[in-house]
Amino acid sequence: MDPTICVSFATVKRDGYDYFEASVGSLLEGLDPRERSALCLNILFRDTDPSRNPSWGQKRTDRLVDKTGSYDASEEEFSHLQELEKARNFHEKGILAYASPSLGIWPPVSTLPYNRRDMFTQRTQLPGSDIHDRIYSLMPLKGVVEMNTYGCCTQGLVFPREQVDGLITFLKDIKTGQTDFIIEEYADMARFTQYALVPQQLQHVGLKSSRDNLEIYTGSTWAFWFEENDPAKLKREHEDFLQHPDIQRMLGHV
Repeated sequence: MDPTICVSFATVKRDGYDYFEASVGSLLEGLDPRERSALCLNILFRDTDPSRNPSWGQKRTDRLVDKTGSYDASEEEFSHLQELEKARNFHEKGILAYASPSLGIWPPVSTLPYNRRDMFTQRTQLPGSDIHDRIYSLMPLKGVVEMNTYGCCTQGLVFPREQVDGLITFLKDIKTGQTDFIIEEYADMARFTQYALVPQQLQHVGLKSSRDNLEIYTGSTWAFWFEENDPAKLKREHEDFLQHPDIQRMLGHV
């Protein structure tokens, strides 16, 4: 049976601290076996020498994930990647790293031990509709809500499979820039409606950025409302969620 969702972590070697394995663990912790079977977990090692990463080639990594890999590039492309890496040109190298057929969930994230929320993300890209009615409410938003702006610094992204090729082509054409802004630009250009899950589903992990940001800027990307989640409540919701006929059908057990 084909996986219901493919998830990718892109990781690089960090000096003095590393949140990668904790991030992968937070995704897998508490998953029902049916959920794990419906998930294809792919790790993209994005150092030009992946052996620098302490998780590369480790048995524990191979046991936990479904696929691992590094750059599949021509000799000329690989040489350019090495130059970008040496110059710490993250804006261009990051685009090349993410313009991959294995596109899925991007930078490492941390989640509560409740995994219905692991299967989704902060924002998704879906085709626009012809419905223009708006409903305004003073009640807090909940569920899947439209969010066509203010989607930067997102902890995770989901893309329908049929849209991935177009996005990859767009990223390769742009070549350099802030990836999250470029994705939003692509969605605007293609007239896609963007959605978010509320409350927030994913959280960045750690105090330090791999991009040499100051701590104050790193902290500004956190999903603050994520911290309002109650683990015990989420666990109960997860158990109820797995009993829903639609979910059982999706997981292939009905």
